[in-house]
Amino acid sequence: MMIKVFEKKLMKKLLPILLCIISVSALTAVRSYAVTSKKVNSSDDGGIKILRNIRIHKVPAQRSKKTGTRSKLHDALPSAYDSRKQAWWRDDKIKIKDQHSSQICWAFATMTAAEISYLKETGDVKTLSPTHFAYFFFNRENDPLGNTENDKNLTDAYNPEPWYNSGGNIYSSSQALANWMGAVTEEKAPFNTEFKAYDAKLAYDNYITGQNSIIVDATDKSAVKRAVSKYGAVVTSCVSGYNHKHSDGTYNQYYNGGADSNHAVVVIGWDDNYPKEKFAAKGGKYSIPKKDGAWIVQNSWGEEYKEYRISYEDTSFAYVGTDDDGNDVKSVNALDMQPAESYRYNYQYDGTAGLDNVSLGKDSRIANVFCVGDGDKILEAAGFTTFNDGDTSYSVEVYTDLKDNANPESGEKVCNFDVETRNTGSYTFKLGDYGLKPVKLRKNSNYSIVITTKTQTYFGVEDNADYGSLKCEAQIEKNQSFIKMNTGDEWTDMHDNADKMCARIKGFANDDPDPEPPGGEDAEEPGNDPQEEKDKNSPEPITPTDSNGTDRDKVTAKPYNSVTASGTKTGSGARPKEAVGTSIGKIKAKKKKCILIWKKRANGIDGYQIQYSRSKKFKSPKTRKTGRKNNRVALKRLKSNTKYYIRIRTYTKFNGRYSYSRWSGVRTVRIR
Repeated sequence: MMIKVFEKKLMKKLLPILLCIISVSALTAVRSYAVTSKKVNSSDDGGIKILRNIRIHKVPAQRSKKTGTRSKLHDALPSAYDSRKQAWWRDDKIKIKDQHSSQICWAFATMTAAEISYLKETGDVKTLSPTHFAYFFFNRENDPLGNTENDKNLTDAYNPEPWYNSGGNIYSSSQALANWMGAVTEEKAPFNTEFKAYDAKLAYDNYITGQNSIIVDATDKSAVKRAVSKYGAVVTSCVSGYNHKHSDGTYNQYYNGGADSNHAVVVIGWDDNYPKEKFAAKGGKYSIPKKDGAWIVQNSWGEEYKEYRISYEDTSFAYVGTDDDGNDVKSVNALDMQPAESYRYNYQYDGTAGLDNVSLGKDSRIANVFCVGDGDKILEAAGFTTFNDGDTSYSVEVYTDLKDNANPESGEKVCNFDVETRNTGSYTFKLGDYGLKPVKLRKNSNYSIVITTKTQTYFGVEDNADYGSLKCEAQIEKNQSFIKMNTGDEWTDMHDNADKMCARIKGFANDDPDPEPPGGEDAEEPGNDPQEEKDKNSPEPITPTDSNGTDRDKVTAKPYNSVTASGTKTGSGARPKEAVGTSIGKIKAKKKKCILIWKKRANGIDGYQIQYSRSKKFKSPKTRKTGRKNNRVALKRLKSNTKYYIRIRTYTKFNGRYSYSRWSGVRTVRIR
């Protein structure tokens, strides 16, 4: 009976969500698109699968307020461009690949484009492993943080094939890179014609990772050119088996049949004046386009067929499938890569490469809640996936120390910034790019990333999905993702939908270089701290104790730095060197806060601990911690027209534990 009551309540909560997506039966999530496989002829590569019912929201282009015309966002493009002729290109770094008998052209094209983009950005790159990318795409391992366990990408559900003969597409490849499923170097995961399985330890042993993966509308020729010029290359699809060798030695392709594709290549340039006559083979076997112009593409069939030209009028170029209305969808994928060491942690729940999305209206909110886990971290970037094509704005908020894991706004809002996207894709937004400092995340606490839409948005989500040529199984738990369709609504757990979902929202973090000592910022000191009752000039330092009150610095007669069975370091009687104390210099009173400045110690310490209270005996004090490089701190949220007592001491670390100096002399300040 309780279950029925809960279900009715749940249905009432989810109804606004579902009505904003599409009219479907109760509690049924929307599927982005289904997938079917299609062949053109017996010589097809077969590595690209056609998608159906693709859901992409076309945002109307902005118009100039002065002229009423569509605004020009970019400068004029040259009539011809070839990345290989640019100063940054290096033939010794971008090697021609050969997929041999495999049908993972999509992985070869993706890794080649990633190499080119990274070379253009940094001036150097190592050869990447396409087979590693394809193998772990279909043989996923749980991510290092353990948040994507049992998430799977499975091969063709109706015609199962081994991973090396399984097709892909630019959308799922884009999502896989956002999930850090690569990229690993060829040296670590070499290609072999036997297509042997790779060691699971290599799954996330990345050399570079995806920072931004931008899906560009290929019906806009200028947009494709700009992407090639900016990133050096884009991944696209076409029909294979229709290129031929011209008398001048160039390979050319002009396919003018029904829109289709079965092969993936890399666009590295264009030539508006490429003669249309070159698309006619000797003997006139193939028809000729009406106009000049061609894309320059790099292939993955070895040196002989390493490159060719595709006519601008080729109907297979960039074809990925059809939308909800049956219209052709043509897209290319531009990759923006980053060093793997940019971030150590990728907080995410969406391990699959599915392509579903939900429709959110203006001012809708969608959020993920993450547990920080062991050790203090610093959040340096946030990311998400969108299926909006056109200028779209969002607001990103981060809340820390959540009090209720079912309410993403139940913590302290530590930052808020606005971001924009122009294309469908997966994006990373660095806090530093918006003038923000990294957000401190306390170990084992929970934090949230909340995205607010400023216009209608098709937002990326993960769920169980069967596209025919790709099946995604997602293990989604409660208290991971939440959605709020309108201002004033309650947060709804997306796990409670009939088709369980989680948002494709990510947090990128590193270890905190200045972790807080036990107690944390603004934590209350234990009421029985003996120092609180001692005179301010007491010469006896405070030493750390364990939960039983035992002095942690007392050691047994074992060799120094030996480790006991429990992992606790012991010693031969030596104790950590006592931290050198410091003294307060100035205190500047402000409105409801004060600025504390002290004498900085050049060495011999690891940090400072500040204590402040309205009690002369420091009853119920507040405590702040800060790193050794600092010599000032702002004490905020103080009571106006109130006298505060302040003192400071230093600390050193010893085997993960802390030893403190004596307190400084007490100073007072009256807050304005």
